[in-house]
Amino acid sequence: MSFSSDVKSELCQIKSHKSCCLVSECAGMLLFSRSLTDEKISFCTDFDFVAEHLCYLIKKRLKITAEHIITDGGVNKVEVMSKRDRETIVARMKNGDKPADGLIQNECCLAAFLRGVFLSCGNLTDPNKEYRLEFICPSRLMAQYLYGFLSGIIENPKMAERDGVYYVYYKHSEAVEDMLTLVGAANAALEVMEIKVEKDMRNKLNRVNNFENANLAKTVNAAVDQTEAIKKIIAAGKLDSLSEALRETAILRKENPDSSLSQLCKISGCSRSGLNHRLKRLIEIANEL
Repeated sequence: MSFSSDVKSELCQIKSHKSCCLVSECAGMLLFSRSLTDEKISFCTDFDFVAEHLCYLIKKRLKITAEHIITDGGVNKVEVMSKRDRETIVARMKNGDKPADGLIQNECCLAAFLRGVFLSCGNLTDPNKEYRLEFICPSRLMAQYLYGFLSGIIENPKMAERDGVYYVYYKHSEAVEDMLTLVGAANAALEVMEIKVEKDMRNKLNRVNNFENANLAKTVNAAVDQTEAIKKIIAAGKLDSLSEALRETAILRKENPDSSLSQLCKISGCSRSGLNHRLKRLIEIANEL
């Protein structure tokens, strides 16, 4: 089971008792189905529970029996066989090529309608990979309708067309969470939030580790450069010509090649800035040889 199918399963558990919401949810599913005309009503889905849910909505509110058919390829189809029944549904759901007015009568119907749209054509990418909630619309007209509808509910939807297929989608976690909460998938919304928190924590830990590793590498490289510089000064017979402070620092580093600057400060009693300045001076002297 995919994350998207889990969401649809959760949504199908919602059984509204309000007649207005039943109509709105049914409209959301049928308007974004493969075909909604007097001649053919056909809804296709990979999930038998979604097909059964649509049959329930049609029967419960419209008092019409729809057929749940499973094709040889395993696709679940819902069809309305009677032309009179098809005409009744189309007249209720559409006004020409557009959704009929009055499908969303109350505020509660808005969530029901969008729940139906998601069950019909919605898809949610696994949030462990990326945040993307999309609606694969049956036509440009329905994509434009859904885009305008969503724009007034959750900000900044996107619309795109690829190979003749029209998409309306969101690509940020807050919008995904808001949409799931709105349509009633509370468990899925909480899971997205939990995954987001875990990802943020992992990213922070990675940044800390990268920072510490970078500092460690910088410390090691500095110690190697200082040790090599001191070896060069000694090989050139210049150690005794150094000032007492530089000579003591050179011997300190030579005897403690793996120690950090902080550790050398504790051993010598010298301040960090003072010791760092002496070590840089030793490197300069070695470069001049």
